[in-house]
Amino acid sequence: GSGAGYVYRAICADDAIDGEGGGIGGVRKLVQMDSSETALRRDEGRLVVEGAERCGTFRVVGDEEAKLPFPDGTFDLVMSSAALHWVNDLP
Repeated sequence: GSGAGYVYRAICADDAIDGEGGGIGGVRKLVQMDSSETALRRDEGRLVVEGAERCGTFRVVGDEEAKLPFPDGTFDLVMSSAALHWVNDLP
C-alpha cells in the first residue's frame, strides 16, 4: 500500500520533464491506497509536502481481497509498492 505517502513526496519533489506541469513524470493526480487506515493517515495534517501544488492527491482505504473501487479505464498508470505478495487471485 501507499503507507505514509513516501511515493507522493518523491513525485512532488521536482517539476515534470520540460516543465509541462505536474510532478516527476508529469503526474498531476495521485490516488494513495492502503489497507491500513492507520498507515495511510499517519502523517496527514502533520506533514507539509514540499511541491504539493505540483500533484494533487487523495487517500483511499482499500480491502486487498475486494475489487478496487474504481471503474475500468480510470488510471493511466498504476504503481504498486511491495504489494504483489499479498495478491491471492492472479490470472
